Amino acid sequence: MQELARASEPKRPIETKSEAGKSDDLKTMAYYAQRLRAEMPASYFEPARIRLLWFVGYVAVSFGALWLIGNLNSLLPAANWVLTWPLKALLGVVVGICSGALGF
Repeated sequence: MQELARASEPKRPIETKSEAGKSDDLKTMAYYAQRLRAEMPASYFEPARIRLLWFVGYVAVSFGALWLIGNLNSLLPAANWVLTWPLKALLGVVVGICSGALGF
């Protein structure tokens, strides 16, 4: 029965002892971020400039697909809307994937 009573109790935040010896001193996120940064190698925090090439590639593919969506009817004048709308939908998915990849 005591186990059920313990399970229903609200959980308390993690308590740590500070350098001054206070037992109920709660730490901020910045404190933990500084502690983790001190323990990680400095190379983890250097900028990865190679990722700029991914940015350029995604933007180029996205703008190319948007241009094709706008000009597909003039590029394929003999094709009717039955043939062009699936291509436009597929190009729209490509644009969406590129936009989503740029977000990450």
